[in-house]
Amino acid sequence: KGLFLVRSHGDTLFIEDAGLGHYLSQSTGRIPYADMQRMAYYELRHQHQLYTRLDASFEIYKTRGGIDVPFFFTFKSDLRLVVLIDAGATPSEKSVKSITWLKKKFTNFRAVILTRGDDALILDKNAAAIPLRWIV
Repeated sequence: KGLFLVRSHGDTLFIEDAGLGHYLSQSTGRIPYADMQRMAYYELRHQHQLYTRLDASFEIYKTRGGIDVPFFFTFKSDLRLVVLIDAGATPSEKSVKSITWLKKKFTNFRAVILTRGDDALILDKNAAAIPLRWIV
């Protein structure tokens, strides 16, 4: 029930999920890529379960050519939403090339790249990069 609630206590904010709050409060520097992926998974999976009326599949998409999409949504409307994760502050060349290839394969396609950056970056009318912290 209170998994993603943030409550204020004086001047301090607390996340009701103690594990997530503890993890986010650690100041050890950069978050490892695997942890970025794990945090995105928990949030996206939660949203997928919360909004089941969207009737979308939630899976991984990989090709022999090296495209590795950790979060690939296919909606009943045939819209594909791809969520990639990059360890840098801006989208990597590999992610941008993956999006270019996927746009050729799927006509109804949107993409989001989650980064360590501070700002959003519009790649084109169907693709953008946003900071991971905006969704977690």
